[in-house]
Amino acid sequence: MTPTAPVADELLASLEEQYRGVEVETALLAELRRHLSRPELDYAEPPQPILGGTASWIFGFRLARAPEGWGGPLVLRLARDDHPLDMRFEAAVQNAVAAQGFPAPHVLAVDEAGGELARPFLVMERLPGTAGPAGLFARQDAGPLALLLAVPRLVTRLPRLQADALLQLHALDPEPLLRELDAAGVARAQVSLETRLAALEAEADELKHTGLSALLRWLRAKRPPEPERPSICHGDFHAFNLLFEPGRLAGVIDWTGTRIADPALDLGVIRAQLQISQLPVARIPGRLVHGVQKRLLGSFERHYARTRAVEPAVLAYYETLPCANAVARMLRLGSDPSREPFAEMAWEHPRALRRLVERVSATTGVALDLERTADSRPTSRPAGR
Repeated sequence: MTPTAPVADELLASLEEQYRGVEVETALLAELRRHLSRPELDYAEPPQPILGGTASWIFGFRLARAPEGWGGPLVLRLARDDHPLDMRFEAAVQNAVAAQGFPAPHVLAVDEAGGELARPFLVMERLPGTAGPAGLFARQDAGPLALLLAVPRLVTRLPRLQADALLQLHALDPEPLLRELDAAGVARAQVSLETRLAALEAEADELKHTGLSALLRWLRAKRPPEPERPSICHGDFHAFNLLFEPGRLAGVIDWTGTRIADPALDLGVIRAQLQISQLPVARIPGRLVHGVQKRLLGSFERHYARTRAVEPAVLAYYETLPCANAVARMLRLGSDPSREPFAEMAWEHPRALRRLVERVSATTGVALDLERTADSRPTSRPAGR
């Protein structure tokens, strides 16, 4: 996420704050000199933060005197103590889908021990484009007012590109991904929906939140049968995980939530995000932003359904699953200053919380009391820049 992205100032300030005191330039160069056996390796462009990641620190850089395959723009993804990640899993997923022609960044190096960086990391190619809808338009069109004026074009282009990319992903063969996981020493269970449900149930037991526990019981009881041919699902296919250049989708990032499951998993996440959450767009009224979100959702679902139909009951189930994820995250993180700023603002906005409660109640009959969640939110936010 670049500083020109039309998101709320407090979100940018919160993201920038997470990089305070994080220094990687010296250690990264030493690690790559060792990894590549190139003592002459240097920077053509030193590491600079790429805002937008909430589970890791992300830096963009370029190398000088690099071997073949390492000379282009690169990205360092560095694990944070408060968000444990399996970098081997991400590398296996990204390389497996990239090898089948899907626009995911190819991972060049991964190290769970961390070496000179002292924490798990991976280095991958940096795909062209800008994260978020503003990347669809020329740079001068990236401001909030210009984006607002571009809504008709946005509603026409973004859902079509998003649906086409998701249809391409869902048509990929899952077997190469399973083989990549095996080769990396990663359990296949990590791409199983069952693993995620079990983790959510454990969280609900630990948090002792009556509504969340009831919601997890509903998810377990109402789980649809597995499809005959499950698909690779991204798990978080929102617009800020998509890289755009004017008029086209250039890449897809953040594969931590990948599952091999019913394609409706991705559709349900998109439906929940656009129908319930409140995207923090700068200086544009929230009701207007949400109205645009609903138009985007309707256009996306119509375009996807022309190729692959989804049963309404199945879609409702997979829309409820990310709602449970959101509630568990809110309860777990509370007022922790390291909590995820984008998710915090998008899901914990008062309107979003109200829509979440209403949607879950209408679908499942479960009454969610989120007063505990709302009370745990920070009482102040970082000032805008």
